[in-house]
Amino acid sequence: MSAAAHRSMTSGKATPSPTRRIASRPLPERRLSMFGLAAGAPSSDNAPAVFGLAGAALGTVAIAKGDKSGGMAGIGANSALAVTGSYLALNLTA
Repeated sequence: MSAAAHRSMTSGKATPSPTRRIASRPLPERRLSMFGLAAGAPSSDNAPAVFGLAGAALGTVAIAKGDKSGGMAGIGANSALAVTGSYLALNLTA
């Protein structure tokens, strides 16, 4: 039996061919979440309030633009690192 005859007997529609994914530049909202996560790295050592708030703000903007998972990761990581950095800064300066 030919392929065309088999298609007409089963569903009448041709099966879609698999599409190839082409590597592209990151979306702008993905970039914001990456910058937010990168801002969290120095927030445990240097100026945790500044870097932690900046990273959380970038994560919030990334969520608003559509990158939910990256934005939430940025907010969570920056919050935890800012709190840890503030705690260490207050307790280690003796």
